[in-house]
Order: sequence, then C-alpha cells, then structure tokens
Amino acid sequence: MKNSLSAFAQAAAVAGLALTSFAVLPTPTARAADPVSTPNMLTHIGANGFGTGCTTSMPFTSYTEEIPLTGAKATRTAAGLWTVYKNNASQLTVTPKITGSSSITLRNGRLDTLDLGATGGVRVDAVAGQGCGVSTDAGLSTYVDITTTRASWVTLRLSATRETDTRAEIEPVEGSDLGLSLSVSSGGGTSAATYYLPAGSYRLYGRVGWDPYLSAGEGGASLSGTGTVHVELDEVGEAIGSTAGSGARYVTLGNQVACADRGVVVRFGRKVRSATVYVDGRRVESLKKPKAGRSIFAAGLDRYRTGKVQVRLVVDPPGKRKKASVTATRTYRACDSR
Repeated sequence: MKNSLSAFAQAAAVAGLALTSFAVLPTPTARAADPVSTPNMLTHIGANGFGTGCTTSMPFTSYTEEIPLTGAKATRTAAGLWTVYKNNASQLTVTPKITGSSSITLRNGRLDTLDLGATGGVRVDAVAGQGCGVSTDAGLSTYVDITTTRASWVTLRLSATRETDTRAEIEPVEGSDLGLSLSVSSGGGTSAATYYLPAGSYRLYGRVGWDPYLSAGEGGASLSGTGTVHVELDEVGEAIGSTAGSGARYVTLGNQVACADRGVVVRFGRKVRSATVYVDGRRVESLKKPKAGRSIFAAGLDRYRTGKVQVRLVVDPPGKRKKASVTATRTYRACDSR
C-alpha cells in the first residue's frame, strides 16, 4: 500500500470518514462555528435638490431589516414622491420605487451564502428651464460581518439589466482595504470572480440600485431594471457541491481535502466489481472487488488549483443487468493561494 496507516488515519480524521479496512477511528471533534453578526438589509430612497434657492420637500427615507440566519428572506417594498422647489416654485418631481429581498444561509455554523435581489427604479420629471439640480437614489444593500478561523475562497456573482447598478465588496473589519470588489453597471450584464480570503474578520457588502444625477437645466430621466448579488464562501480544500454522477450511490468522496497531504478519502459501498480512481485526470489507484466500507486515500491534488477526483466503477446494478459502468466525480477548492 502506498500510504502508511497513520497517513490514512490523519486524512480520514480530517475528512470525517473511518478507514474500516484498517481501524475504526474516533469521530473527529467538530470545529467551532465561525461568528456571523449584524446581518442587515438597508433600503434607501429619496432625492436632494441643490442650487441657489433650491429646497426638497422631505429628506431621504431609510428602512433597516435584520436578515434571518435561517435562509428565510427579509423583504421590503418602498416608494415615494419628492419635489424640488426653487423660490417656492416646483422644478422637479422625483419618484423612486424599489422591491427587494435578502437572505443568508449558514453551513456548519458559518456563512455559506448571501443573496440580494431587487427590482425598481427612479423617474425624474422636470419643468422647462428648471434651475435646480438633483441627486436621487433608490437602492437596496445588504451587509454582514464574519470572522473566519480558516482561510477561505469567496465567490461573487452579479447580474444587472442595462440601467441598473450592482456591486459587492469584502472589507476587513480592521486594517487596509484588500481591494476585493466587483460591479456591473452602464450597460448591464453579468460578472463573477473568486478571491482568496485569509483567516480574519470581514464585512461583506452588496448593493442593487438606481441613482440618476441631474444638473440644473437638464431634462428629466427614468431608470429602471433588476439586479442580483450572490456571495458564496468555501473553506480551502472544501468540496464544491455534492458528488456528481450515477456512481455516487456506490462510493463516497470526502467533503474536505486533507490539505497537508493534498488528497481525499474515498470509501466504497456495496456491489462494486472494480474501481479506478483518478485525481485531476491522472490514474492513482485500481481495485478489484473492494469490500463495502473499504477506504483509500486519493492523493495528488494541486495545492493551488481547483481539483477533481473521479472514480470509474463497474457495479452490479439493480434489475436484470449483470453489470454497468458508472462514474462519481467531485470538485474541490484549492488549499492555498500563490
């Protein structure tokens, strides 16, 4: 066998699987949950006129909702009418409106996903030759503070229609800005990026909004549309999603890479005639009739890249067929950043 029992045991302890062919290991102690705090959604609408003699009928309006940490959505619909006057004569009317929601999910006591979506816009109607400028806003933003005890990968995915602005940022609670941000504006579309996040305390922020700005003398404006922000957090070495393929019922691929050894535990179920294990496309192990419960350690994942473990199996399937060829594949986050 290529790996010693102690190496197998260490890897199995990290992955939470027992190597039943060799020894029964104690259940690993669960890692403490990472704190998640101040999960809030802020809705902000209104207008502010500017220029000599220009006033606004009322200040901006804001609403704050706490986002449940259960996956349930916090929702808000807001609208209003603002009037900008010059020397008591109406110059501009501003009508912002927005409907949106935010949700947060946890996994094993730590942040898993943050989602934000909104539909809305701002309409500005101006009298001919109006002499006031105006700044406007209809926006929905979400922020949450997290503390991670292990390094992670954070993925940002944004979408926006042509007249909508979306933005997501990750900022340290203390210290200098990391420059981790993504936006979609001025034409709409989609954008995605994945960043390495060292262990520490951070604020995650997302926004969808519309904020036309008119100088004195400009005509009216109308912006509307839809935008979404999705933030996803995975620890280094963590599996991305579940095992894919019809072979998943015959073999279990570990949830976590043992980063020190750059591999995962593979455990076989019943009715497997043969199995070939591949790591990032390279064959690393071939087995004939592995017993149910037998585990091996599939090593060789690249430390700095997303990796893939695949098992190709010949099995005894349910029904009349005597054998079938199936596969099981799982993808994993890199263990480190260059």
